[in-house]
Amino acid sequence: DDDDDDDDDDGGGGSGRNLGGGARSSSSAVVADSGRRAAEEDVRESGLLPAFDRAIRAAEQHARLLPEDKHQVWALKKGKAAVLESLKRGDDISLGALHTLPRVGHWVVQQVREQVQMAGSSGGAAAARPGPPRSSAVAPPTTPANFSWWYVNKKGKRVEYRNDAECKGPPGSEQYRVCILHSSGRMEKAYLPEHKAPPRVPAGSQGSQA
Repeated sequence: DDDDDDDDDDGGGGSGRNLGGGARSSSSAVVADSGRRAAEEDVRESGLLPAFDRAIRAAEQHARLLPEDKHQVWALKKGKAAVLESLKRGDDISLGALHTLPRVGHWVVQQVREQVQMAGSSGGAAAARPGPPRSSAVAPPTTPANFSWWYVNKKGKRVEYRNDAECKGPPGSEQYRVCILHSSGRMEKAYLPEHKAPPRVPAGSQGSQA
C-alpha cells in the first residue's frame, strides 16, 4: 500500500511540473509573438519595396481571375509610388506609420504587412507563391495604437494645432510636419498630407515626450 501511495504522489507531482512548464512555454510564445509583431511594424520604407512588389504581383494574378478587382493593383502601385517619393524626401518611416503617407490606405498597408509576415515566417519561400489579396470590400483595420504623435512647428517644438505646425507644399496640397513616437521608444519625423491631418491632435494620440 505504501508503494501505491508513493506512485500516486509522483504522478501528481509530475503532472504539476508539466502544467507549470506548459504555462511558461505559453508565456514565452506570447512574448515572442509580441516581439515579432513589433519588429514587423518597425520595418522601414527602404526595406518594404520587395514586399510591395510581391503584393502587386499577387494583386495582378488575382485581377486576371476577377477583373473587377483591378483597382487593387492601382492602389498598391500608387502606394509604392508614395513610398518612393517619401524616400526621395529623405524620410524612411516604418510600416506601422505607413498609412500616414498620401495615397496609402489601410488596405494597402495590410497587403504589405502580410507579405512581410509571409517572408519572415518561411524565409521567403511563401513570398514566391503569394496568395490573392484580400478584397477591398472588407472593412479596413483601425489605426494602430502602438504609437503616439504630435505636430511640430518650424522651430522643432511640439504643438497641438495643425495651423501652428511647419507646413510645405502648394495650396491645396499642403503637408504638415509631425513627430511619431513608437511604443519601443523610437522616434521619427514625417509629413502628413492635409486630408489626413486633423485640425488638432486627437486626445490620446499625444505621447508624454516631446
